[in-house]
Amino acid sequence: MAEPQDNDFTAATLTLQGPIGKLDARATTAVVDQEFGSTYDATVLAPALGAQAPLAYVEDRSAQLLSQELRVSDPTARHPWIVGVTILHSTSRLDGRFLAVGTAAPATAIIARRDEENVTDAALFAEGTQRLSERLDFKLGLRAFSTTSHLEQQGPERERVHRLGVTPSGTLSWHRDDLGLVWLRYASAVRPAGISRTAPVAGRRIPGDELQSLELGWRVRVGGDRLSIHGALYGSTWEHLRSDTVGADGLLGTIDAGNATNVGLEVGGRWELAPVAIDFGATVQRARLTAPSGRAAIDDDDRRLPVVPDLSARLAAARRFEVHGLPAQIYAQARCVGSSRLSFDPVLDRPAGNYATLDTGASLDAGARHWSIDVANLLDSRGNSFGFGNPFTLDTTMQSVPVRPRTITLRLAIGL
Repeated sequence: MAEPQDNDFTAATLTLQGPIGKLDARATTAVVDQEFGSTYDATVLAPALGAQAPLAYVEDRSAQLLSQELRVSDPTARHPWIVGVTILHSTSRLDGRFLAVGTAAPATAIIARRDEENVTDAALFAEGTQRLSERLDFKLGLRAFSTTSHLEQQGPERERVHRLGVTPSGTLSWHRDDLGLVWLRYASAVRPAGISRTAPVAGRRIPGDELQSLELGWRVRVGGDRLSIHGALYGSTWEHLRSDTVGADGLLGTIDAGNATNVGLEVGGRWELAPVAIDFGATVQRARLTAPSGRAAIDDDDRRLPVVPDLSARLAAARRFEVHGLPAQIYAQARCVGSSRLSFDPVLDRPAGNYATLDTGASLDAGARHWSIDVANLLDSRGNSFGFGNPFTLDTTMQSVPVRPRTITLRLAIGL
């Protein structure tokens, strides 16, 4: 059975910025509209639903978002500050139905899911800077918010969740123009409480995620800007981590998986050795579920957070030269991604990552013409980069998104 999908976006933004006396004012309005339709082969459920085979699941989703932000700042003050307010309203609708296809009789729809969710978020935020010395600054920020989520499902079922809260942040930074920047930052964030569309009534309300992080970061230059290095040593705690799960009807839902932590080190940089430039980067981290909520089947031997590899790295080198007086360049880039998983749910879980790729290419600038050849995945490496597809056959069919195979691209760009 064909499984087509159609995804349409419309987005518009308007920003007005200018002075109000000695202050800078900025107003931003954004509107986003999305329409998403998909069809899946759900024949495996035909006997349980008493429907004829083959059976299709047809789902139509729509989402509209409107946001407005106003902010006023004084960057030239002795103690620079910014104050603002933001209001966001979003509406999402879902209509899912099963249809018997390929029969002579007119198809009769079996309603599977039909709901509408409205979320309104209003927040007041402020941040101020205290200059402790010529090179040392301290910033303190606060965000107070009020969020209301309202879910209306087919029939009389309605749920409403409201939350008030404050999330602080603070940054201590040291800077020197000829060397760079070093900072220590604490930040917190909250995702609004939600409502699971597929959980039992008693467990339908999902607490809002609460994230707290501490980061020691740096951006420094060495040897007259020949070597630039950036990175961060970080740790975070995550309460009420949300995770996808699949219900008995094959439809995806969301659960509170529990609490988690993540500690890691990220390092990257660029080394200029004219005519050669080297770029590098690596991330080593350990993201684990520390306290399962009991609502998900968690394997105590594997508490890795989904889609977060313990190791990833890249190394690239480019060399500039001339061909008959014309500027040219060749490059090579290696990238590796460590092993990861896709979900806590045994039905959704798949091994992912654990692959490496090598790309290479060359370019030539001939006046207004730019010629290039690129070879992606030169060694034609194999691996699963992701793996969600048809939710109704996840436990019977291997589904994966392979790494892009070896691809050769020839390109000519002509400037006008």
